[in-house]
Amino acid sequence: MLDENAKKQRDFFNRLAPEWREKPEYKLNAEKALSPIKFKVGERVLDVACGSGALDSTLLSYGLKVDAIDVSDKMIEKAKSDERNAGVNFIVGDFYQHAGEYDKILVFDAYPHFKDKIAFKNSAARMLGKEGELWIFFDDGREGIDSHHGGLSDISVGLRLPEEESEDLAPEFTPFFVYSDEKSYYLGLKRN
Repeated sequence: MLDENAKKQRDFFNRLAPEWREKPEYKLNAEKALSPIKFKVGERVLDVACGSGALDSTLLSYGLKVDAIDVSDKMIEKAKSDERNAGVNFIVGDFYQHAGEYDKILVFDAYPHFKDKIAFKNSAARMLGKEGELWIFFDDGREGIDSHHGGLSDISVGLRLPEEESEDLAPEFTPFFVYSDEKSYYLGLKRN
């Protein structure tokens, strides 16, 4: 059962799904975006708020077991329609209610949409084993992300510096990789 915020997000992204990342300026270099993250073949990875599955074919090519979740059924349909994503376990659902066990949880270009940071932290901690990794990252800097999400207060909140965001995730998580500039944003955290 989706709460009101999840329903708003589902409806918003269902409207955007047909044209999501179709414009040239939205083309993503997934290998570059994933480059700071060290994967091991066979790891179980959850791609949270996966949208159209922009990272998923690259994750599969690394030999990972990939689950990808999004509240938008239309985004999941778009992701499934990409034959390169065959092998990904796509899930239409709410991250806060999802159950599973993972080595890494990835949240790419989506963290501002998780308004309830305590529920986010608890859900991620529940699904990651000790030493599991949570990655919050973007292919844009904080100012660009905030300007993009600025008019979406119904479904998102502002993004703080990675050091500040990590404070909301303590004590369950400890940051080990922090980087932010005008073109990217990375926060890698280990499960305590």
